[in-house]
Order: sequence, then structure tokens, then C-alpha cells
Amino acid sequence: MRNRNGFTLLEVLTAIAIIAIISGPLLYMFVTSTKVGRHSYDSDKANAMAVQAVEQIKGAPGNRDEFQPDPITGIPIKTIYYDINWNVVADADKGIYRTAITLKDNLVGQEYTSYIPTLLDGEKNYWITVRPNLNSGTYAITLTFDEANNEYILSAEQWMLSKDGGNPYMDTVRISVDECTSDIIPVLLDIEGNENADYTFNVKNLSPTGIDIGFYIYGDFDLPHKVKIQT
Repeated sequence: MRNRNGFTLLEVLTAIAIIAIISGPLLYMFVTSTKVGRHSYDSDKANAMAVQAVEQIKGAPGNRDEFQPDPITGIPIKTIYYDINWNVVADADKGIYRTAITLKDNLVGQEYTSYIPTLLDGEKNYWITVRPNLNSGTYAITLTFDEANNEYILSAEQWMLSKDGGNPYMDTVRISVDECTSDIIPVLLDIEGNENADYTFNVKNLSPTGIDIGFYIYGDFDLPHKVKIQT
């Protein structure tokens, strides 16, 4: 029997059978490729989110309020939950993915620093150092901007600030705008050797330029939690 287009019924059935045979593996390959692609994307995204979360912790080592002891190991842990599109969600029940960050304070023979090396590079390198033998207590640090002289003024109590880590320590440090190599004025706190000290810094940023104050802790790994920054 031949149809009007010149194809026999047998030829049509044969073509349908061939298409059915080929489409199965092709569909499987497509589904597999989609799954592999999504898995690869999720893996890359997970790595990026984990690195980002760790860098944020390193940038503010004095803030450990969000870490809770693991019920099994007892190690402080912070868990961040994300939805299907990798947006952070506060409710764990709505989270599809999660990033878990642990803090280990038992590093022996190693020195912990959250200081940003790039802020010390170049010809205009500078940083503000807090007096290392500072007693425990609460201290106020204020940043203002002197528009007439185009300078930032960092003021503190008890003559505890020094520019570039040299003497003498002062209660006021001036930094010209030309010296600023980034949008952060770095303040370095050396707590090495002050195991019994606890610090709280009340920071006021009154500068209208948008520049920020960055606190960076230098010393043993188990000491940054003894520093609190309040803004």
C-alpha cells in the first residue's frame, strides 16, 4: 500500500521505529548533561560562597557572636543557608544549600593575622597601630574629615594611636586623602602577648566621604574573640 506522498506504510513505520530507538539515548544524554551542568554550577557556586564567607570572617575576626558550638565536636561553627538560586535565607527550613564554617583555636606554632597585605603595598603605604600594651577596657575611636586640609582625622583616647607603627603614640592621627590607597583606613591591633586583655572599641565614622575604618587583629589565633567592635 502506498500513500499519496510516495511512502509505503512499512517505510513510515520503519522511520518511526528508528526515531524511537535514537530518541531514547539522546534524551538520556540531554538529561544527564543537564544534571552534570547543574552539579558543576552548584559545586563552583558552593566553593565561591564558602571562600566569600571565610574572607568575611577573616575581615572581622573580633565578631564571633554568630558561631555556636557543634553539639558533637564542640568546635564553634557558623552555618549559612541558601535557596535554590544561592540567595542567603535566614530560615533553615527554606534552605536548599548550606555553608558551614568552623573555627579551630588549637593551631600550634602558627600566627594568625587578618591584616590585608595589599594595604601595605606601594609608595603610599601607611597604617594606624593601636598601642600594643593597652590595658583592658572600652575605648572610643572617631573618624572625621578636615575638608580645608583634605585630611582624615582619627581620634582616640589615652594616646594610643600611631601612624606606621612608630613612636610617639598620639590621641590624633592625620591621613591625607592622597595617602589613601583604598576605601578603608586600616587600624592594626597587636594583641600578641596580651592574653588577659579584653578590648571593646566604640567606633564613630563621621566622615562624609564614604571611607571606612577597618580593624585588623594581629596575634595568636585564639585571641581575636577578646576584641569587640561597636559602631
